[in-house]
Amino acid sequence: MSDTLTQERTETISQRFEALEALREPFEAYLAEAQAVPVDTQEQYEAAAFGLKKLKTWEKDITDYFEPERKRTYDAYNAVTTTKAAFLSKSTAVEKIIKGKMGAFIAAENEKIRKAQIAAAQAEAEARRQMTASMPTPDAPATVPEVFIPPVPEPTKIAGISVTNTFGFRILDPSKIKREFLVPDESAIGKLVKAMGTNAAEYIGGIEVFAETKIGSGRG
Repeated sequence: MSDTLTQERTETISQRFEALEALREPFEAYLAEAQAVPVDTQEQYEAAAFGLKKLKTWEKDITDYFEPERKRTYDAYNAVTTTKAAFLSKSTAVEKIIKGKMGAFIAAENEKIRKAQIAAAQAEAEARRQMTASMPTPDAPATVPEVFIPPVPEPTKIAGISVTNTFGFRILDPSKIKREFLVPDESAIGKLVKAMGTNAAEYIGGIEVFAETKIGSGRG
């Protein structure tokens, strides 16, 4: 980098620092004034309102100062994030396919085990039935011959790959859900309260409507 460019860059940074310090100074005065000045009379109320308007002007100056830099850095961040997401989406698609096939394999193996267990239980029951039917005397020992069921091997465990069971649900009949699991729709309630005011309490039931005083301010 040439000496001229270095000097220009240094001057630009210095100018930005001075501009930022110039913006910082009024805030300290606004803060001290807000902490010290009471609002007990109409005159003080009007003075406080004027102070709010000055504060909004200061906020606009701050926004105007930082907005170009914010936009530049955001655009760069957004471009990187978008590119990253595009690559990861391809990986996610491949992962979904592989996991789907692995999950289907595990499910098939579990089904083999389940069927083997059912077959073992049925074979044992049939052996008992045949033994009972072939008993020569009531005093004959009720020994059931052992039934051999070939074991179904579990899938080989692989380092870095975990297999877990997760549970989900679907709602079949909302009317049968216990009350403690029913959550009020606060968004819908809020819209009605905003539209109906205090009348919403009687219409909705089970709520109290109260008013909150909010102060708005602008630069004008």
